[in-house]
Amino acid sequence: MSVSRPRVLVHAAALPAAIGAALAAVAMCGCQSAPSSSSAPAPDSVVALRHPAVPPPSVQIAQVESTLARFSDALATGDRYSLEAMTGDDFELIEGGRVYKRDEMIASVQKKLESGSMIRTPVDFDVQLEGPVAWTRYHVVGEFRTPEKRTLISLLETAVLMRREGDWRVMQMSTMGEVVK
Repeated sequence: MSVSRPRVLVHAAALPAAIGAALAAVAMCGCQSAPSSSSAPAPDSVVALRHPAVPPPSVQIAQVESTLARFSDALATGDRYSLEAMTGDDFELIEGGRVYKRDEMIASVQKKLESGSMIRTPVDFDVQLEGPVAWTRYHVVGEFRTPEKRTLISLLETAVLMRREGDWRVMQMSTMGEVVK
């Protein structure tokens, strides 16, 4: 004889709450595996679901490169919101023997863009990872255009990034190179 189980239908909007309730029920009934001696939570534990595992290095490297490409686009357009979102509060840019804090860098870029437009593309990344820290060296190619002139750009940049809450943030950057005329 088969036993009929009641079906529970959950509306899509209530799904996150239903999942949370199910996880809480599992946690309260002690259905989790016993904690292991390592600091990482068991893959099937409620803790692991709240704190997903760190992605493999190849994924982290791709994330770092993507962050720097988006950062470069934000610099080229003077996008204050994106630049603030992708940098740490103590961000520093070292360029031409000068240290710029985040707000100074944004103001400088926005002032420069008043006289023209910029395209900058990072290429040839060399990324190293150590825990939540990445450091990288790459080239930037592009141009700066004013109504009177087109100036080609060729730079070598380095950056230090830190992973916070799953996102990479640029903490420090140095730019060196020549503007090719």
